[in-house]
Amino acid sequence: MGQLSSRLDFIHQELSNHGGREWIYVHVALRDATLALAASMHAWIGAHAQADKASVPAHDPCSQNCSQVFSEPEQWCGMCFTWHREILALASPEYTSRVVWSRFRSKDWPSNPYEVARVFIPRAHRFYYRSNEFHEDIRFTLCFLENCTLIHVSKDLIQKAWVLRNSFLRRGRMKAKRTDLNRALSVLISLLQVPEISEHEAVPPALEKLKIFQNTSEESVCIIL
Repeated sequence: MGQLSSRLDFIHQELSNHGGREWIYVHVALRDATLALAASMHAWIGAHAQADKASVPAHDPCSQNCSQVFSEPEQWCGMCFTWHREILALASPEYTSRVVWSRFRSKDWPSNPYEVARVFIPRAHRFYYRSNEFHEDIRFTLCFLENCTLIHVSKDLIQKAWVLRNSFLRRGRMKAKRTDLNRALSVLISLLQVPEISEHEAVPPALEKLKIFQNTSEESVCIIL
């Protein structure tokens, strides 16, 4: 190849290399799957909030944000304590003892569904739902699926998704081989096909693109390390 003279030339060079091309495929697949999963999670969070409002007994509003004032839920007002009980009922058994309740604003639970969802996403910023970060990193969705029982996803599949996310987003070598791509696509497609997730309108287009990537016959000899 002659001297590179434009950004497009550099892109063409990357695409002509099997390892670089497969790496790009993986990241496009991760991007599209992450966006579709985030859209589905937001819909579930909103829908469950409406169901909670209908089922949780009415109480006077909290005036002091109990979770940040009292260390023991038994000291909380009726509203905060009732919502605390409802949230715990949705938490995975192994997660309940790890919740740091003082990180959350219990007085906002009846009015802000994302403050409820944030209990299941330990590292999420208070305003994570207003940030592009939620849509750009699959770890938020994986935390929610792992720690909340609202959507039924096998622990094995969630663990495989964590391995995928950490392998391709934390390591610096921008190369992958065909088997890595196939493994990544299999995990992401399985996640998007979970019945509760696949119902959202954002999921089918993402699934279609991932299946196109999956059906390509190109081979790569480079490995991600």
